[in-house]
Amino acid sequence: MAAADRARDVPVVVAGAGPAGLVAAVTLARHGVGSLLVERNPALEGPAPDGSEALTEDLNGRLPHAWLPGGNGHRRSTLDLLGPGLTLLTGPAAPAWAGDHATPFPLEVHTLDSGTADVLGVGAAGAVLVRPDAQVVTCWPAAPPDPRAALAAAVPWSAEPAGSRR
Repeated sequence: MAAADRARDVPVVVAGAGPAGLVAAVTLARHGVGSLLVERNPALEGPAPDGSEALTEDLNGRLPHAWLPGGNGHRRSTLDLLGPGLTLLTGPAAPAWAGDHATPFPLEVHTLDSGTADVLGVGAAGAVLVRPDAQVVTCWPAAPPDPRAALAAAVPWSAEPAGSRR
């Protein structure tokens, strides 16, 4: 099916698969709006990319986009993992993070494959803490001695009594 035919089936067509186009398409998808991402550069066509083909431009401290393997025919990005609260993306061998992540704040935890973890600069036992707007709060290339304390230190307001935030 030609791109023009597919464009009739979606409410939004995003022109360009650069950083802005990718963010726009992911944001639309996260809000349930169908879109078609078109790119005129034939070098960007080809087989479905793996996590090693990340968006490496400087994103002002935001989480880079990287394609995740698998997905049952549906392409997913690291940006698709972000929830409405904080999200912790851990390396594949990170039992210290995934085993006990009871925190005083809402937290979603996702374990990455080794290729995607490498793209994000997270070692096998490391993790990256990300806000819903994809802003990286902090990154641990390796697991600290006390992951729960490291999480609390990364989000200092989480230890404050209820109602004390201004």
